[in-house]
Amino acid sequence: MAGADYTIADMACFPWIQTYKAQEIAIDDFPNIRRWYDVLKVRPGLRRGMDFGRDRINRNPQADATTREILFGIKKD
Repeated sequence: MAGADYTIADMACFPWIQTYKAQEIAIDDFPNIRRWYDVLKVRPGLRRGMDFGRDRINRNPQADATTREILFGIKKD
């Protein structure tokens, strides 16, 4: 992101860019970001890191009462 080398800036920003569809951002309007994203998303180490624990992620925290209480302080009786 900040230069030719893969850096902590790339690691920090990639997860945020990865959600461009959910955020309804037209990434193709930003060709340099699109190029950067396309290069990074195929890095084997990045793929392993992003895939690690994916099967244990709760995609809908509101559906679980304990998680809802921990994250949002909402307690349902």
